[in-house]
Amino acid sequence: MNRSVLTLTVLFVLMALALVSCIPAKLADGEGEFFYHDMQGSPFKPIKVWYYLPADTTESSPIVFVMHGMSRNAEGYRKPWIPLADQYGFVLVLPEFSSLFYPGSRPYNLGNVTNAMGGLKPEAKWTFSTVDRLFDDVKARTGNTSERYYIYGHSAGGQFVHRLVLLKPQARIAHAVAANAGWYTMPTFDTKWAYGLANSPATPETLDLAFKTPLTILLGDRDTDPNHSQLNRSPQANAQGAHRFARGHTFFETAQTEAATRNTPLEWDLRVVPGVGHSNGGVAPDAADVFFGGNDRH
Repeated sequence: MNRSVLTLTVLFVLMALALVSCIPAKLADGEGEFFYHDMQGSPFKPIKVWYYLPADTTESSPIVFVMHGMSRNAEGYRKPWIPLADQYGFVLVLPEFSSLFYPGSRPYNLGNVTNAMGGLKPEAKWTFSTVDRLFDDVKARTGNTSERYYIYGHSAGGQFVHRLVLLKPQARIAHAVAANAGWYTMPTFDTKWAYGLANSPATPETLDLAFKTPLTILLGDRDTDPNHSQLNRSPQANAQGAHRFARGHTFFETAQTEAATRNTPLEWDLRVVPGVGHSNGGVAPDAADVFFGGNDRH
């Protein structure tokens, strides 16, 4: 088989798989996984979606997205969230943006907003945009009627979540939690993307909307290692603080100042988890409490 025929064959198989994925299969109760092909984004870059569906969920049960960190280990993130899904009765969804198809920070942490040369991509191609479409897919697979979703991210996932709020404030988010992010896009226009919003798709109007989106910055008070192996040590990141705990405070305080300057209501808050370092499992219960603490059904 010559190379051109082989290439066409591979493309045909990938297209067939993508088309099959357009017909969502119903999700069984308990733990499971499926592949999602974002037909408007990157249809040939499948996203493995890990999930947990409590047996007593209903069509109106909340849907919670959990965004993994730099290690791309969505399955590992699922374990500490399962008892929380049982406790609060929500559908748990963990998309995995693999390093194979989404290598590095640009396609994941930074939302695939720009190309390798720094040029802006169409909004439909952003991985930020994938979340709303996956939300509709999960609704179809479960018969769920929720109009909005909850989204939590830890570490690199926390980067993903706060930038999603900044650049897509029209997303159907009920509440977002960004936990222990390594560095931030500051909500101002005096610094270039991705450390600020200058040269990004954001506008003053969309920033006002972002400030009105419920967002909690969740920080473990022991996430204070200035030499952590995964910590961004660029001059721009260091200007935000020596470690994740400090940088989270800088981000929130900057938002408070900017919102006050713009005379815009700020629906953001900051919550500290005592005795916890850089740990998804350590902060997950507090994140679930942020979402549903007033509605503990057990």
